[in-house]
Amino acid sequence: MHEIVWTGSDEHGYVGKVNGIQLYAVKTVACAAPPRRKNPDQKYLYFPDRRSTGTYGSLEDTQACEPIIRSAAEAKALCAADYANGGAAALQEILDNALTIVKAAGFCVSKPKSFKPKTPKPKNRVGPTFVAHFRGGEVTRMSTFTSLTNLDVGRGLHLSQAAYEARARRSGGSLPLPPPPIVCAHFEQDGVVLATYDDQDCSGGGA
Repeated sequence: MHEIVWTGSDEHGYVGKVNGIQLYAVKTVACAAPPRRKNPDQKYLYFPDRRSTGTYGSLEDTQACEPIIRSAAEAKALCAADYANGGAAALQEILDNALTIVKAAGFCVSKPKSFKPKTPKPKNRVGPTFVAHFRGGEVTRMSTFTSLTNLDVGRGLHLSQAAYEARARRSGGSLPLPPPPIVCAHFEQDGVVLATYDDQDCSGGGA
């Protein structure tokens, strides 16, 4: 079941739409507070109405001696309760009536063909991951923008060292600074290792 979407204000009243169809309205009426009113500072009364095929009909108890004084929130709640207990059928009646008018005017009404938007193929904007193993056991994993045919080891090393330094600062001194040497590393993507490097490659690749 669709929810009622409200627009408007306490001062000027509200309009409630269901699935884009204006079905409810809450009228705002300025009032002067009589002495017996529980809230003498109340400025407005709110009256909930439901639209029929032709016009709006009040949801008030027409047999009551006095109109019910309520807040805008209470009026909206009455509309929501009405929609759950028959307002949905009224909405369908409005739609059916609109279709009858359209057909009578000579227009052909048909259901649109089901359309499934094409889902664009995700572009692999993130490069391969450079996994670096530091002496002491720390491991960093950094996505690296680099060509798959010419892996940029230097960039991977630079990013890994920067990541280690940031981690060391957050650790409160439990990790040494400057970073220890990288003993081995590799590029990987989607679980596939693209290239591996030993400590000599890592010591010279960042220069």
